[in-house]
Parts: sequence; structure tokens; C-alpha cells
Amino acid sequence: MRSEHRPNQAISVAIAGVAAFALAVTATKADDWSDCKSGPVSTVEAACSAIIEKVEGGPVDLAIAYARRGDLHRNRGQPEQALADFAAALQLDPDSVEAYLDRGVTYRDQNRLDEAMADLDRAVQLAPKNPDLRIARASIEELHHVEPDAMTDLMRAIQFRPDQATYSTRAAFYARIGRRDQALAQGAQGIARALKGQFTAGPQVGRGLALLAKGRVKEANAILDRAAETSADSAKAIAARALGLLVAKQVGRAIATLDPSIANGSEEPLMFVLRGKAFYQNGELERANPTRL
Repeated sequence: MRSEHRPNQAISVAIAGVAAFALAVTATKADDWSDCKSGPVSTVEAACSAIIEKVEGGPVDLAIAYARRGDLHRNRGQPEQALADFAAALQLDPDSVEAYLDRGVTYRDQNRLDEAMADLDRAVQLAPKNPDLRIARASIEELHHVEPDAMTDLMRAIQFRPDQATYSTRAAFYARIGRRDQALAQGAQGIARALKGQFTAGPQVGRGLALLAKGRVKEANAILDRAAETSADSAKAIAARALGLLVAKQVGRAIATLDPSIANGSEEPLMFVLRGKAFYQNGELERANPTRL
């Protein structure tokens, strides 16, 4: 009876060995994909190259590997290698938004603005609600000196992702084209977005910041004015009031709101940040240092 079972045991061992090998290969492939897509920089190139060399996955998967490796080359200052990888990615997947975005940015950095614009136009066509594409295209439109188009794209970016980073991007754009009042207002509104729900100084301040973040500036400031007079946490309420005034481009009133509290020893960090922004807007660059009165 024992001899009859030995072949079956041998087969079972062989099957187990094959299964273990298959699992090991699968695990290796999974590790490659994980490292290629989101691993540390030190592993991205090797992982993505392994996927490309072994032709693991379908065309779309391989396009992702080429695009990720190309982005690594771009960040290393190797534009030609990056462009070769982006071209390979787009040959495999003509609708790769990532490849169009990264190749467009690479062209922009080489001052090949027409080619950059063509790639970003295609990327926006494929994913019109992606704020990163709008921001990237706006940077090219600015270099092309078509500021109205850049403004439109940045407005759309805020519509799709109204966070502090996006507002700050538009504020920086306004500053570069010499529109300092809009730059200050946009930066302040970005701060309001960031503080909404986190700046605890009573329900009135919270409601005022929420309205400010939505662009309902007059309503917000009416509430913030009352809050500054009645809130138990007067320093935060006064800072919020000054923030509303900056969004409304009332720089002088904002400084006048902040100065007495700072002179009386307030240590609320936002007050110093906002006053520095206000001084900068007024062209008082030496006073724009947040630590100086």
C-alpha cells in the first residue's frame, strides 16, 4: 500500500513546488508594481524597468511603467531619456493623461512651448476636471503671455479643488503679473480655506470663515466684525476679522485691526502672518517681516 502512494506523494510535492514558485513570482511582480507606482525614489527606476523588460501586464500597465520612469528621468534632469519614455508610454496608451502631463511639463522646461501646449491641451481634453492639468497648462499660457487664458485655467483649478495650495498658486500668478491686490486677496482666501473647521474661536468665527472660503465676502465680514467684539477668544477672532478685510482688499483696515493687539503683546501667530502680508501689499517690505511691528 505504501508503494502505491509514493507516486502521488511525489506529484503532490512537485505541485507544491510549482505553486510556491508561482506565488514567489506573483509576489515579485506585485512588489515591482508597488515600487514602480509609489515606492521610494531609490527603487522606482529598477522596479519600472523590470516591468518594462519582462513585458508584465497589458499596454496600459506598461504605459504607466514608462510614464513613471520618465517622470523620474525628468526630475533627475535627464529630459531626453524622459521624453523617450513618455513617447513609449503614449505609443502603448494614446490616452495616458499622466504621460501627456509629464511630457508637456518637460517640453515647457525646455522652452518648447508649442509642443508643451499641445500635450496639455490633449491632457485637459481627456480629463477636464483635473486641477493639476489646469495649473500646468496655466504655467505654459503665462510663458506664452496669454494671461487671460491662464487666469481661466486657474479659476477652473480652484473650482475643481478649492484648497489652500490652489489658491496660493493663483495668488503667486497674480503677484508675478503685478496684480498685488488680487495676489493678497487670493492668498488670504486660501488661508481661510485652510482654517475652516480648524480655527476654534466660537461658532461665529467658524461661520464667517466658511462664508469667506466660499467667496461670500460681505456676509463673512459682517459676521467676523461682530465676532471680534464678542468672542471669548478675542485674539483669534481679531485675526479672522483681519483675514476677511484682506480678502476684501481693505489693507489699511486690516493693519489697523491687527496693530493694537500685537502692540498689547498678542502671540497669535496668524496675526503676524497677516500683518506681514498686508505690509507687503502696501510696499512696506522692511515691515513685512512677521516679527516686526
